[in-house]
Amino acid sequence: MEPDVPAIAGAPEDAGGILVIIVNFDGGPGLVECIDSVLTQSVPVSIVVVDNGSTDGSDLQVTHRYREVTVCHPPRNLGFGEAVNFAVSTHAGETIVVLNPDVVLRDGCLPAMLAALRARPGVVGPVLHVSASGTTEAGLTVNHTGMPTVQAGDRAPLFVPGCVLATTRFVFEQVGGFDGRYFLFVEDVEFCWRVLLAGFEVAVAGDAQADHEGGGSVAGGYLRPGARYRTSELRVALRERNTMALMISCAPRWWLPVVLPVLVGRCAAEAAGAVVLGRPSLAWSIVRGVGWNVRELPTSIRRRRSLTRSSRSCRTARSRLTSGPLLVQTIRTHGLPRIVGARGSAYEGARQATGRDLG
Repeated sequence: MEPDVPAIAGAPEDAGGILVIIVNFDGGPGLVECIDSVLTQSVPVSIVVVDNGSTDGSDLQVTHRYREVTVCHPPRNLGFGEAVNFAVSTHAGETIVVLNPDVVLRDGCLPAMLAALRARPGVVGPVLHVSASGTTEAGLTVNHTGMPTVQAGDRAPLFVPGCVLATTRFVFEQVGGFDGRYFLFVEDVEFCWRVLLAGFEVAVAGDAQADHEGGGSVAGGYLRPGARYRTSELRVALRERNTMALMISCAPRWWLPVVLPVLVGRCAAEAAGAVVLGRPSLAWSIVRGVGWNVRELPTSIRRRRSLTRSSRSCRTARSRLTSGPLLVQTIRTHGLPRIVGARGSAYEGARQATGRDLG
């Protein structure tokens, strides 16, 4: 049975009802372009920028340029999901829109997303034009081991990227918000999957369009046709770590005895490959991610049990997954990934940069 969801309070006509959250870390000129694109929508909003310790002055530029925009400076870098949770808990708004600073909304994007959200509460994203990959995305999915891919256009998505999505406070609170432990990567998959499991909808508004630069916070991560895949040690380490936590939180219980050993085996293979490629620090970061999941297992299980799910909602979520060896296909098409960025433990580098132990 689907939840009895109240109408979105005051949106989109009520200015106090729409909270736009932009999580910023050295967003540069793109942050101003992002804010301008929101302010030119035909919808009155309240904008909050959560700045995770920028050093490029982008936060100061916003403070000086926009009186109507609130800039928050948490005591440390919260990462993406926890920054959104922080803004939701400290600012009013029954409709929540989350943006990355490298996103520009095209004309009419926000009203179209809000109309779709009002028609069926849950999560709504736009059609994304991604510069980093040269592709257009209308929702995404993962396979049974958590590898992501663009969803086929005729199928509803499992998730929409956290770089731009709209939801309601009611839905956000029902699923427990974002998992702040993830710091970066996969938290949008987990959030949307939990939204589906709770009986709400995840959809793309086909008449909403947005441009996304991509790779603004961490280098690499996007597949470009005919080009070698570029990634970084932090991206690989956190994606593998968080994908394991994702499956513990969301996958059907009867999958777990199979999928968790597969994920551990994949981590072992990737760690061995990292050693062969002369990246022992990456190998150690991947191994630490497995250890993190062991230590965090009680918390992951509590998050899983906190969500009320029905057999119908579970079937809906499963129907949106894809199948196939996506990792193998990616390597065949693009070759072994090129790892960019500094060497050294991904977690240690992140700890020094953020003051937070991630692994």
